[in-house]
Amino acid sequence: MGDTYDSAAEAAADREQQQALLTALNGWDRALRRDDCGAWCIHGEKYHRRMPYGGSIHTRGDGKTWVLYVRCRSALHWGWTKNKLAFSTVTQDGDDDGCLRLHQLPTPAQAEAIRDAVGIRKRRGISETERERLRAFNLGR
Repeated sequence: MGDTYDSAAEAAADREQQQALLTALNGWDRALRRDDCGAWCIHGEKYHRRMPYGGSIHTRGDGKTWVLYVRCRSALHWGWTKNKLAFSTVTQDGDDDGCLRLHQLPTPAQAEAIRDAVGIRKRRGISETERERLRAFNLGR
């Protein structure tokens, strides 16, 4: 892994900002991990005819905003995706992919659009009954 951060505090602040976004997205915890360069990143991925699409989310470096990288199945799909993510600003516009800047934590409707575009699984809701059953199972081991 590269030297992405200047200090452990910078890495911790980046992870904290990513965790806040992941919570707002109601995304599953495993989506937040380090990328190939060592930066904290929210990863997503989907498949269409065995070809991956989806994307990732990185912090912008200012402590307030994020960059969404979205890779689509086609140019048409990219056009529809940009429309669904109109609450963000397109910063790079390719044929079937691009980057968008997210300026604040998303609303629940925006979070659903982001999860769908980037390919992030939704956090599984667990009822209190299920939580107790799992706790009892783990204690019995």
